[in-house]
Amino acid sequence: MREKRIWEVSMSGHFLAERALCTLENTGFQRGCESDFYAPYLDLLAPDISLEFGIPSGTPLQRSIRGKAAVEEFFVSGLHELFEELRVDGSVEFVGGRDKVAILGRESYRIRANGHRVEGKAFAVILEFADGLLVRDRRIKEMMEFVDAHRALSEGK
Repeated sequence: MREKRIWEVSMSGHFLAERALCTLENTGFQRGCESDFYAPYLDLLAPDISLEFGIPSGTPLQRSIRGKAAVEEFFVSGLHELFEELRVDGSVEFVGGRDKVAILGRESYRIRANGHRVEGKAFAVILEFADGLLVRDRRIKEMMEFVDAHRALSEGK
């Protein structure tokens, strides 16, 4: 059923971006089925994909993850080690064309390290495609609560 909706929006010019981030709209998954949950995104990954986060050092979230296997591993197991209850608040906006698209929105999540709930944080995801595959995924988020939680852990607070 979900696949049908995705194909119906393909004429928007943002089809690949919508397919890559369709998981943002779906929050009803259970721990243990991450590979199925992220399949639409993972199916689009180029072998040399680069996933980048605009985040200061001092957290377990790497600034850059390179290669399809490493990005798959992050989404299938690593993401849930860092965040819980991740959801997008409201709708997202797609800006750009077929080969480069920015997705703008707000999200909420719980930081696994300290249990702190973060609400309504703005994010931008910039996706770059080549030959129908995702070659670069840059995620820009205001994550000071996440950074502070992990710095406090490393300092023993």
